[in-house]
Amino acid sequence: MINNIILLSPIFVSLFWVLTLIGSNQGSGKDRFLLSGIMLIACFVFIFQFLHYSPFPEVYPYFDSASILGGLVLFPLFHIYFRLLLAGENFSWRIHIRYLLVPIGISLVYWAITLVTPKDQYRFWLYNEIDRSASSTLIRPLQLVKWLVRITFLTQFVVISISNFLLIIKYREKSKSLNESTVLNTQGIIRLNTSVVSLGIACIATAFPGFSAHISQNVFSSIIWLIFSVSLFIIGLSVVRQMQTRPSPAAHSSAKNYIPIVESSKMQNIYSSKIPKDQLMTRIMDEFERKKIFLNSDLGIMDVAGSIGSNRTYISEVIKENFNQNFCGFVNAFRLRELERILIEDSKMTTEKIAESCGFGTVNSMKRAVFSRTGLSFHEYRQQFNGNGPEI
Repeated sequence: MINNIILLSPIFVSLFWVLTLIGSNQGSGKDRFLLSGIMLIACFVFIFQFLHYSPFPEVYPYFDSASILGGLVLFPLFHIYFRLLLAGENFSWRIHIRYLLVPIGISLVYWAITLVTPKDQYRFWLYNEIDRSASSTLIRPLQLVKWLVRITFLTQFVVISISNFLLIIKYREKSKSLNESTVLNTQGIIRLNTSVVSLGIACIATAFPGFSAHISQNVFSSIIWLIFSVSLFIIGLSVVRQMQTRPSPAAHSSAKNYIPIVESSKMQNIYSSKIPKDQLMTRIMDEFERKKIFLNSDLGIMDVAGSIGSNRTYISEVIKENFNQNFCGFVNAFRLRELERILIEDSKMTTEKIAESCGFGTVNSMKRAVFSRTGLSFHEYRQQFNGNGPEI
């Protein structure tokens, strides 16, 4: 009874997150659709495995191929989600569907071989009730494909886990040139990927024989299935929190505020070579000095690129050459100049109102910018303004 409850636990956890994600109004439609799909697939995989380990040996063989398919596509789908998370609205389904082609192809081969294998032999083989060294000619291809499934799962798990961490590193590097309000919480993303890795390790432990050679089967399965449950819960919790903190496309004028990890070659090649750098710098300064676009707390480098007809790479390069600072530092310099003006003209304004009026968005952002530039706390910095203040 207790063992069956443990086997059912990841099913309940994944179902809980499916319902939570479907009913959530956080994140984009793509987020909720893909994540609820991943959790639903995980739910079905664990249902099939429950049928395998529980007293239903006559039922599971009908779902074995579906279980193989679900297990093989699960981690590629997680990788696709990571790319969606870090690419924002620049994400393309058509490009990323390629990650599923190999798992689907191998699953179809496995399913085709099971169809031509005699049912009795297939069932015996499935539950290890015959000596595999004396397998029939029809069973041998099934054995080979099953090992191909395991090797494919192991390979894609290693590659995808590393790729996800590399995406996070790349995202961090790109985020340095953007306003902090448009940057996702990378710690949450790392926690999410770590949970996916722990889920994969547990799956590998069950897929490859010999892992539990020195542990009783009941103890081993209980430990592994508890790991499944905990990993799924942390994954779902991390996802929901990420969706709550991720800037929503509806909250911005467009999806340009997201950092596009996945860009088309056309976008990469638009380097604004027709605009000389001095003219481009003039346009940038006009946007900041005359139009005061820095007062928008959600301002990102892609907004500036759209306004002046350039791209973020070229803008970042020009700002670096002329001011020796990244985009975020460049924007904060104008906001600090505005802060100085406000403190001189209206010293009685509340801290919250000051932050909002300067374009910082939050008081903490303003305090960090002041400390970074002057080494003073905001209180100390504000006390210096008695009609005249230091120039930033």
